[in-house]
Amino acid sequence: MSKMNNSFVFADLSTYDLNTTANFYAKVFDWNFPDAASAYLVAHYQGKEVCGIYEMPQKFKGMKMPSFWMSYIQVEDIDAAVEKARSLGGIIELVDKNQAIGKIALIRDPLGAGFTVYEGDSLHSRYEDEPNALVWNELFISDFTKVLPFYQGVFNWQFEKIDDGRVSVLNGEGSQIGAINELDEKIKGNKEYWSVFFGSRDTSKIKSLVVQNGGSVLYEDANQVVCSDPVGAFFHVVAVKDGTGATESKGRGSMGSGVKWRAILGLLLVGLSLLTGWLWVWGLFFAFWVISDLRSGFTHLFEPVSKRDNPLLYWTIIGMWVFLSGYSLFYYTNDQMLSGRGDMSGYENSDGSFFRPLSFKISNPETPNQAIDGEMISDSEVYEAVFFEGEEYVGIETELIGDRELDGQYVDELWQYFASNDISSYIDYIEDDRVYMIYSDFDESIESYSKVLLGYQVSSIDQLFEGLSFSTIPASRYAVFKSEFERENPNANNWNDASSLGLIGNGKNALEVYSFNEDNDLDDVELRIEL
Repeated sequence: MSKMNNSFVFADLSTYDLNTTANFYAKVFDWNFPDAASAYLVAHYQGKEVCGIYEMPQKFKGMKMPSFWMSYIQVEDIDAAVEKARSLGGIIELVDKNQAIGKIALIRDPLGAGFTVYEGDSLHSRYEDEPNALVWNELFISDFTKVLPFYQGVFNWQFEKIDDGRVSVLNGEGSQIGAINELDEKIKGNKEYWSVFFGSRDTSKIKSLVVQNGGSVLYEDANQVVCSDPVGAFFHVVAVKDGTGATESKGRGSMGSGVKWRAILGLLLVGLSLLTGWLWVWGLFFAFWVISDLRSGFTHLFEPVSKRDNPLLYWTIIGMWVFLSGYSLFYYTNDQMLSGRGDMSGYENSDGSFFRPLSFKISNPETPNQAIDGEMISDSEVYEAVFFEGEEYVGIETELIGDRELDGQYVDELWQYFASNDISSYIDYIEDDRVYMIYSDFDESIESYSKVLLGYQVSSIDQLFEGLSFSTIPASRYAVFKSEFERENPNANNWNDASSLGLIGNGKNALEVYSFNEDNDLDDVELRIEL
């Protein structure tokens, strides 16, 4: 490797707990430390030097600096690099020309991201597509414009935009050596930093080992897993080629690229719920959310919340998602709360009825039916001919078969379902507070009506919940019969009068109209027969 290519060659970790950290990485990446008694541990994997780990210097401890990985960039002349960095707005934290490996200087760019420049020929520990080793470096920054001139001036780097919005870093020889990623603080946090990426042929296994050994998974997508060790230092894991040359995933370091199948699944679940009205879908949505957040150690509520940094808030939000998931599933399955969202697929009841009942159960079968038990007044000798505009109705319906006794039972069943369930709460644009019984679909083979709908007149229709039906009565003149005295069976005389006048049948639509007073007692009922 040439000393003048200004590329990344090494990384080391400054940590508050050397033993804990070394044991963690040994178990996650199978690293070993030949000189375990040294204050500066050099990690090896399969005989290759990988990186270094050392205890945080007292100077940084006093600054309460978190544990961090440091990226090393090899230069030909450290003095020249330091002077260029200073002249371009960089901050020189440390210069040490007496290291056994060569000369080093710790520098921060104009936004505060730290890196080490290195003059020497001992460090060659970044590899291409090697498992459990340093394979990539990427700068996470808030503003490209404030750092690109700095890095170009110090290292003679060139930059190319990548399709996913990142900037590729090219050294003086034209080789791609890293990337710069401009991200909002909600994603990258409030720091600017160079991050290290370690390769793996099984990122799922590494992710599990991280969690099992006290670390956290902070983020993952198709290209990477972002982790933190037990002391809080961040690092990335990306897939590298196996023995066949295949890779587990494409690219590295992009938080915006790859197929976001979890996000797509979430959109599909939301769309399914909106289209069907199925509340249980939201239960699944929140459950998936909880599983994902538990695996990553991060949740979101208008902003990212870390389990490591804000454990109380994190678990409170997770608890809320769990509650919402359970509540949504409970709400869907609870018999008392399911009204109006059932399946009205037709079937024959055991008693022979063809009423297509809602799939919810009657909340209180003993509840008296106001339309049957209230004060009824009927009988008339004449009717009034009235012209009505075309009207639309929504409600629940049943089939009629032309048998007066059985049809009476089916209509009684319909009333029972209507009285026991709040049908109106699932109907939009109800025209008035009257209840309508619509007789339609005259069938000449049985000389009677074949369908009856019980519900409300509506001014328009946006959607129709499962379990509800729609009927239209055409604009026409109607004979209106009104009840005038109490009867045990409402509308009996009205129907008799209409029948004696020859108005029933022959394809004439009919409506029963029920009006209730403030005490919810029936105080008026009328029959309308199309003329």
